[in-house]
Amino acid sequence: MHIMSIVTYERRDNMGSTRYIMSMGELSRKDNSLCFRKDGKNVYLPVENTKEIYCFNEVSINTKLLDFLAQNNIIIHFYNY
Repeated sequence: MHIMSIVTYERRDNMGSTRYIMSMGELSRKDNSLCFRKDGKNVYLPVENTKEIYCFNEVSINTKLLDFLAQNNIIIHFYNY
């Protein structure tokens, strides 16, 4: 069984959570939450306490997601080799 590599770090200052995505996949808006899809499986991330997202692999996104992140003041970072 393969475990999806999404690591969440909770800040202690109540400013919100930082989410780290280490796997290849697709990040999208699903209703009023975030959905990370990998290998046909979905992991939902709550928007209410998410402050920023760090992507350390190939992650597909779309403009609908970017608009949703902007509306909720969520910063997204992308890193490559």
